Amino acid sequence: TEYPNEVGAMARSIEVLQTGARQIESQRWVKSNVAEISTRLQQATDFPELAQALLSQVSPLLNVGQGLFYVLDEAEKQLRLKGSYGFRERKTLSQSYALGESLVGQCGLEKTPITLTNPPEDYIKIGSGLGEAVPKSIAVLPVLHGGDLLGVVELAAFKTFGEREHSLLDSLMPVVAMSLEILQRNLETQSLLKETQEQAQRMEVQA
Repeated sequence: TEYPNEVGAMARSIEVLQTGARQIESQRWVKSNVAEISTRLQQATDFPELAQALLSQVSPLLNVGQGLFYVLDEAEKQLRLKGSYGFRERKTLSQSYALGESLVGQCGLEKTPITLTNPPEDYIKIGSGLGEAVPKSIAVLPVLHGGDLLGVVELAAFKTFGEREHSLLDSLMPVVAMSLEILQRNLETQSLLKETQEQAQRMEVQA
C-alpha cells in the first residue's frame, strides 16, 4: 500500500474495500444477535427468567465467564440480584447493593457504564471445572429507559471487549431496558388483578 504506483493504488483500494466489508459483517453480526436475544427476552415471565435469558445468550458471544443481573427496587432504592451466570455458589454473592455502593451501585448512581481492563489478579477470578483465570475485562452497564434506571448488568470476560463487542452491548441495552419495563408493568398488572380478585372474594364472604 506504500508503493507510489498503480500497484500501491490498487492495494489501497482493496484495503478500503476490506475495511468496509469487515464493518458490514460486524453490523450484520450485531443486528442478528440483538434480534435473537430480543426474542428470548420477550418470552420471559419473571425477573430471574429475563436475567437468565440475557446472560446465557450474551456470555458465549462475548467470551464472558461470569455475569450478574440486578434490578432496581424503587421503594428500597436497592439493586437486587435477579440472575447470575458462571458462579459456583450463588449464595456467596451479594444479593443487593445500595446506589453508590460498589461498582454496581456506582454504575446505577451515575447511570453510566464502567469498564475495567486488566483488573488486579486478586480482584476476581473466573472459575470452571478446568481451573481459574483472571478476567481481562469487566463491564458494568446501566439498564436505562427514558433516563430512568431499571437495573445493572455486570460482565467479566476472558478477553478485552473490542469495538464489535461494545457495539453489541450498546445496541442491546436499550432492548433489555424495554423488555424489563414491559415485564415490570405486566407483573404489576398481575399483582393488581390478584388483589382485586381477593378483595372481591372478601366482600362476597362478608355479604
